[in-house]
Amino acid sequence: MNVKVIVSFEVEDWGHFKEKFDSFEPFRTEAGITANAHKQVGTANTVFIIGDAPSIEAFQAFSGSDAQAERMTSAGVKSAPNVVVLES
Repeated sequence: MNVKVIVSFEVEDWGHFKEKFDSFEPFRTEAGITANAHKQVGTANTVFIIGDAPSIEAFQAFSGSDAQAERMTSAGVKSAPNVVVLES
């Protein structure tokens, strides 16, 4: 079952994060995940990622991988993510 995923966190710099996020698209595609990054209006560096994954298991495998942790660090993520998974 497809799920909608909303993840929020703080980053060091929105511009740097967005550039890295966009460059990581092939990894998301390989996992069957589509996502877009958004900056919260009125904040300097609060980010929301809104996307779709083929299943909760696929999302958890992707987001819990060591490779993804390294990508988040290199993109300047500085807080633990808040994750909401929705089904319809």
